[in-house]
This record gives sequence, C-alpha cells and structure tokens, in this order.
Amino acid sequence: MSDGKTILFEFFETNIKESQLFKLRSKIEKKLKELDKKNLKEEKRKEKKEELKQLNQALLQQREKSKKYEIRDWLEDKANSAIRLNGNKKETNMSLSTHPIKLTHSSISGASSILFNDGVCDAKYLSTASLSIVELDVGYPDAKLAPLGKLLLFLHNEKLIDKIPTIADLDIFRPFAKDAEQYKKWIRGFSLYYRIDTLASHFLAKQIYFPVNNDYHIISPLASSSLDQVIYKKIKCSKGDKKISKECQKSNEQRRKNKYHKDINIWYPRLAVLKVTRSNHSNASLLNGRRLGERYLFPSTPPQWNSTLKPPLNYISLFRGEYEYKVKDEVKSLQKYLLKIKDKKPNIHIRNNVRRNINWIIDTLFNYVAEIQRLKSGWSQEEGRLKESHRLWLDPYCQDELFQAKRATKVWQDEVCLDFGLWLNKKLEHKEMLFVKINSDRWAKILRGRLREFERDLEVSQ
Repeated sequence: MSDGKTILFEFFETNIKESQLFKLRSKIEKKLKELDKKNLKEEKRKEKKEELKQLNQALLQQREKSKKYEIRDWLEDKANSAIRLNGNKKETNMSLSTHPIKLTHSSISGASSILFNDGVCDAKYLSTASLSIVELDVGYPDAKLAPLGKLLLFLHNEKLIDKIPTIADLDIFRPFAKDAEQYKKWIRGFSLYYRIDTLASHFLAKQIYFPVNNDYHIISPLASSSLDQVIYKKIKCSKGDKKISKECQKSNEQRRKNKYHKDINIWYPRLAVLKVTRSNHSNASLLNGRRLGERYLFPSTPPQWNSTLKPPLNYISLFRGEYEYKVKDEVKSLQKYLLKIKDKKPNIHIRNNVRRNINWIIDTLFNYVAEIQRLKSGWSQEEGRLKESHRLWLDPYCQDELFQAKRATKVWQDEVCLDFGLWLNKKLEHKEMLFVKINSDRWAKILRGRLREFERDLEVSQ
C-alpha cells in the first residue's frame, strides 16, 4: 500500500465493525470463500462471480462516500476528543508496548508502558527476548481509546511507522480533510494521542527496592503482554480452540480417544488463570481485550526429589505403599468408567475396555516389581511385615536354598494373584458400586496369566 487513502480504507474495512466499508468487505470475504468450494456447480459459480463483481463495485462507490463522510467524521471526532481532554488535563497519550503498565493493575491511569525490543536471549529463561516474533500491544489510559490503539498498531504492522507516528506519518489523513485548516487540527489532536512522555511509575505499580552497595536500586516488574499473547495462543491451541486451530482440536480429540494423529499433541497440566479485568478487558490493553482478560500461569512448584527405591518390607502386601501411589490415576480412571457403565448390560466392548484398563494397572505393577528385583538380592531375609509369597516374587536372586525351593513350587503365585484381586476390589469400591468375590477372582485371573509369562521371561534371562 502506497498512499494514505488506501491505508485508511484498509483500516476501516478490517477494523471498524460499525463502518459500511467493514460490512461490505465482510460480504466480499464470505463470497470468496463460497467460490473456493470445489463441488460448486458451474452455473452457481457464475452467479456468485457476478455477485462478487457487484460487491466490489459497491465497495469502490462506498469508499468515495466514506472518504467524505464516515472516515472524515471519525477523524474529526477523535481529534476533537483529544483536544478537549487535553484542555481538561486528562491523559490521552498511548504507545506501542510489550509491557503495558495497566496489566500490573488495571486502575493505573497512566499510559506509561515499555517497548522492549532489544535484549539477550538466555535459554534458561522464558522472556520477551525469547520470542522470535514479537506481537506488540498498545498501552493507553482508557478503553475508549482502543480504536485509536488499533490504528496505531495497524500503522506499525503496515510498516508505516516504527514506534510513534511523526507528523510526516500522519500525512495519510490529508486526502480526507476538507481543507488545510481541518488537517492541521487533526495533526494537533492526534499528536496528543501519539506522543512520548517522560516514563513514570505509579503508586499502584509494584516496586522492589534492591540493595546495591550502600544504596537501593528500584525495580518495577511489569507483565509482558507480548509473551502472554504467545502463551495464550499456544494453550488455546492445545485445548483445541476452534478459533485458534482446527488441526489442534483434531489432535486433541485423537489423544482423548487414544488414537494416532500425525501432529505432536501438547497440553499443559495444572494451569492457573489470572483475570486482569472483570467486564471491559480492553481497559488494560488492546491484546488483553483479545485474550478476554486472561493470563495463564504455569505451576512453579519445587521439583520432587526421587526417593531411593526400597523393598516394601513395612507393608503386608506389595500392593500397598509406593505401588499404590504409582497406579492411583489408572485405578481412579477405571473406577469412573465402571460407575459410568454400571447400569448397562455387559457386552464385549465393555469387557474389552475393562480388561484394557486392568492390563494398564498390571503393566505398572510389572515395572515396579522389575525395579525391586534389581535391588541387591537377599533383602527378603530381613525382618518386616511383608508376606512370604510376596517376598518370593520380589527377591528372585536370593541365595537362600530354602527360599529358592519354595519359590520353585510356584504356589506363591496363586496367593499373590488373589491378593491383587482383593486389593483392586477394595480400591474400586464406591458408595454407588460394591464388588464381590467373583470380581476379585476375575482381576486375579487376568494377573495370573500375565504373571506366568513374566516369570518365564525372567527364567530365560537367567
């Protein structure tokens, strides 16, 4: 785009929803999508092309009307507002920013914000400097200035301005003024919006006094709206938001069904949402309005130390303690599924689903048992509450002859499997759902078959 008229037309057609230009442009975009349909019949295609031609002609005609009326009136109104507010000593200035001060506290009246576009990226930290493409925000003292913030951002995105418009940049308004006097007034008014004041903090802004030698250095932490915007889009994508990405939505759906999808699926657990504003989200900043006032916070809990693996000597059953903790999510998931289908007549689909869930629990059991079996052999000879049958499984390399003779009988396998069935019954019980011996026998039978295979593999490895 080269001339001021085209730039202002484009702005109104894409940003000012109440404009007649915007409405016509929307109809044209809709018609183009209709023409993109592959199964459109030729007769219908010709009809829509003719409609599109008429809409384009109507848009050209509307541009001539808007130039003299709605665009001129809009510029006149905004310039008059700035002059009037300035006369009443009200703040009007706004600026492109990455860190709008009102994200710190939405009641801050000042528009002082930081445009951070230079810094060293440190891979250890997630910051504005980490972004390959920085989406700028607009800081302003009042949400009523949001449309002018859109214009400022539009001019920057069109590479017409770098940071703050100069008088030369505002030359794009000239074709819409009825005379030189009106144009001068517009320049005066818009210069009150787009100006650089001395940066200043605010009593509602957060401030940290950091000791340096025998003095203090003040630090004022500001939220990065540009970074928030990238995080917001990525998380919305991971949630399958239709407005963000249909492909992300599809991959999420496939993950929930445990099915394949060509893309990597990413989701973020334990997120917190910080609401910056209540009703008018644009009050804080332009991008905050697009985020509906939401800022996502990742969990910052300290890392969990990996405990030293020990045999479960302090428990009667190996299914208590650490193993019980490892499978709590799988057991809870199975319990929810059984509650959901408890009133339904059993069928092969339900039985397969239940068996699949049991096998997941057993997979974790075998992984846990394999870890215990890799411990230094002979620990089973120590004192403790653990059943003998469970010791026989967990300490296969014990050198005690009597221990190995008992293990070779494989009688211990039946008790281990029965204990598994009783333990799982107890964990699955719910006030709306009770389990009987036939259920525990079913769980035990599933483990019994797999335990034999597990032992055969162990013998082969020896």
